[in-house]
Amino acid sequence: MSVTAKPLFDLTKKATKFTWTEEADEAFGKIKEIIAQDIVLMFPDPNKAFHLHFDSSDVGTGAVLQQFDQNNRLRPLEFFSQKFNQAELNYATPDKELFGLVLALKHWRPLLYGAKEEIQIYTDHKSLRDFSKTQLLKPRHARWALVLEEYWGRMKIQWVKGKDNVIADAASRDPRFNLSAKEIEDRASLRVLPPSMFDDTNGANTSSINSITTDGDRVQGQPEEHQQDLSGNVSLQREVLKLSHDIGLAGHGGVHKTIESLLRHYWWKGIREDVKKYVAECDVCQHNKTSRRAPMGKLVPLPIPERNWEEITMDLIVKLPPSKDEAKIRPYDSILVVVDRRSKMSHFIPTNEAVTTEELAHLVFDNVVCKHGVPRAIITDRGAQFKSRLWQTLFTLIGCKPYMSTAYHPETDGQTERTNKHGNPGRVSTMM
Repeated sequence: MSVTAKPLFDLTKKATKFTWTEEADEAFGKIKEIIAQDIVLMFPDPNKAFHLHFDSSDVGTGAVLQQFDQNNRLRPLEFFSQKFNQAELNYATPDKELFGLVLALKHWRPLLYGAKEEIQIYTDHKSLRDFSKTQLLKPRHARWALVLEEYWGRMKIQWVKGKDNVIADAASRDPRFNLSAKEIEDRASLRVLPPSMFDDTNGANTSSINSITTDGDRVQGQPEEHQQDLSGNVSLQREVLKLSHDIGLAGHGGVHKTIESLLRHYWWKGIREDVKKYVAECDVCQHNKTSRRAPMGKLVPLPIPERNWEEITMDLIVKLPPSKDEAKIRPYDSILVVVDRRSKMSHFIPTNEAVTTEELAHLVFDNVVCKHGVPRAIITDRGAQFKSRLWQTLFTLIGCKPYMSTAYHPETDGQTERTNKHGNPGRVSTMM
């Protein structure tokens, strides 16, 4: 009930302009239907055992308190549901389940606290059975433990399969995923294309059959027998992507869920890449889904060396105007920039973009090692010359440790990047 009434609760929030929307009107109508349902509640009997079923979802929690009647049928005494506030929405799934139990016990405390029989509690979350054995991690766990301690020894938590916990599960779920006739029709369109679409696919499945490739023992490039081939028809591909990702029943699932849904009925060349791109560009997902990755840490500068030329950084500036020296077989069109990390002294060494690892090593020995000694460490980007085994082995043998910057993070070698920016390489290249 609380989840269904969420649009109405939102209208009563402070500093919220009261605007009656279609969503609020739909919620109001559903609440009237729920109230008008013929569900006969039974009066509680303190001499009988209470059976509490509860479940939590991403948006709220729901529970039902039941007892057996004289015909040995389990009958409801009362239903309970509550939506989570903004802070509670951020709880982990185990915390949401435990919090749902705490809310239900608080709500029915007048009935359960003095119960003569053992309280039977049913959940589809196994970890709750061992909560008393776990170490308290946060203050809220300690507060919840105080509520549960009132019932230790007088309640029994039992695990049931999610499909058997239907009453509490339904009370906690987001009403957007209740099947409606419109959504069933949309879902059916994932399996059966309209006749007009079949006309567009008649000639679309022959081109891909002729381009079958093999990857080991796996054959790629053709659909399975149960899949409709949509290769070459971009408009139909966009349509089924929308049906399998955007409609209410699809629920804006992630990449893997969308691919799984599509491959049940459709196939085309590059389907996985298209799904990844479609999900990444979905405006609704970008606005409503939170990142589950840990926040990136702050950049930490490298420690300053104790002596000059103890650590150096290197980078190549390429695509410069070639030198005018006709005597050279390969004219200079690049600069090897070497910077001392402590003194900031720099060497600009003319070279060629096609320089090999061996030639690059000679340049470093002639212009750096012979003048300043062997450095303790060299920091470079991930260029092909610096990644070669010859480069790594050569400098390791002379006692110099080569380091490479993190991929896609040029700030690791920020010293050389800054020098490249302010070193006026255009002027240097004309002087070579």
